[in-house]
Amino acid sequence: VKYKVPVLSSSSVEVLDTEKTSSERRFHINRLAATDTRELSNLKVSIRLPESFEELDHIALLRARSFYVFPPERAFSGKLMVEMKAGEESERLRGLRQGAMEGGETVTPLLATASVLDLQHAGGAPDNAGVSPLLTRQGQEEVVGSLDVFLRGSSPPDSAILRGNVDAGAYMANVCVSPSALRRGVARQLVAAAQDYARTQGAPVLYVITLAVNEKAGGLYRNCGFVVEKEESANAAKGRGGCLDGIEGRANVVLFKCTL
Repeated sequence: VKYKVPVLSSSSVEVLDTEKTSSERRFHINRLAATDTRELSNLKVSIRLPESFEELDHIALLRARSFYVFPPERAFSGKLMVEMKAGEESERLRGLRQGAMEGGETVTPLLATASVLDLQHAGGAPDNAGVSPLLTRQGQEEVVGSLDVFLRGSSPPDSAILRGNVDAGAYMANVCVSPSALRRGVARQLVAAAQDYARTQGAPVLYVITLAVNEKAGGLYRNCGFVVEKEESANAAKGRGGCLDGIEGRANVVLFKCTL
């Protein structure tokens, strides 16, 4: 079974393989389930705008690693996909830095970094796949998360669920955290920073979409003051090619809204 793969700007929608066998039919469902989401510690992070092309490249690679996840038996093809998507996202981010506009809206990437020492003290460790850390500022800080804030009311390119809802608002996209910093408060701090930024830009509400089965993301947004605005039906998801784990219609998304 083949299905469409969304672009990175799908705001934490992690649908990431293009072929599924029967043995893989619960891979993403199990991965996104909220088994234990308690924070292990509170990592002190710095949230800011990227300062260099190198940091933009780090963000791109982190997003590709986060959004394009494959089971172990597909590791080789997964690596190629991650490299390709990281390159595409790097080009997009570099274009933003040079003042490019996407579809008429303003897009602002936010970067979360932590000192290497703080990350070690908080119990952070490299992921078990041996992926190298993304270091910046002469190796003193590690890139541990990022997201984009879109202003001036436009919709993500891969879903019509926001249509008519964000004319005066803003929305988040590409919310991700490094494996070395998971369950250490990084995502919560990133979302809070996005809320503050959107508020200072005059947006009355902030939206985000995620997969309906992504219990981890849904729990995060609810804890940050978001409520469900609406949910896409399985038939609508099927119509746009929204499959997950090889099952058509399973990749339906939920629109969350936070009043600022």
